[in-house]
Parts: sequence; C-alpha cells; structure tokens
Amino acid sequence: MALKTKISLLAEHLRQQLRVMFIQDRYLLALLVLSLFLNLGLYVFLALAVKVGTEPLVLHYSVYFGIDLIGDWYQIYFMPVVGTFIFIVNTFLALFFYLKERLAGYLLAGGGVLAELFLAVGGFLVYLVNR
Repeated sequence: MALKTKISLLAEHLRQQLRVMFIQDRYLLALLVLSLFLNLGLYVFLALAVKVGTEPLVLHYSVYFGIDLIGDWYQIYFMPVVGTFIFIVNTFLALFFYLKERLAGYLLAGGGVLAELFLAVGGFLVYLVNR
C-alpha cells in the first residue's frame, strides 16, 4: 500500500473519530464552547468598553508597583489575542490527547477555560483602571 493511501486512510479514520467524539462527549464540547465564548466575550467587551483615542491607556496595574505599563488603545487587545492562541493550541492538544487518554483531554480543555476566565477578569480589571 502506498504511503499516500495510508495517510489518507489515517486522516479519514481521525475525522470519523473526531465526529463521534463531538457527538457523544458533551463535556468536552461544553468546555471548548465555553472557552470560545469567554474569548469572544472578551473581544466584544473590550470593543464596547474601550474608546478609540489618542490618549494612552493603563495596560497593567499592580498593588506593589502601581501603574507599570501604559500604551495605545489597540494594545489592550493583546489579552484576547493571547486568549485566541491559547484556545487554538489547547483545542488541538485536547483533541489529540483525548483520543489516547480522555482525562488528559478534559484537563486541557478545562485549563483552557480557566485561562480564558483569568484573561476575562484581567480585561475587566484593566477596564476599571481606565474608567
């Protein structure tokens, strides 16, 4: 059997496994959808809350050092961009490991939700500092 045929058979088998996994495993699907909605919600919240302007915004504040990062309005979108990257990587890793070990897939998907939640809280706190 040619290498190209083996690769196409493997890809088709993987596609079928993923279809079955998404139809049958509602927990994994719920975690991934929740992570996606948190990320999209952060984009929408920042788009509605932050005014486009020329004055600089506070991008980071800590109790110990105070304001330690100031930047332009578009730099506030760094948090949701990082969240998108985390979502994509965690989704692929969760799907890959889910096929081998279900618990690892759940942990990766749950970790993605936790990361998106922290980014959402951080985005809200940055909004409060700039209010």
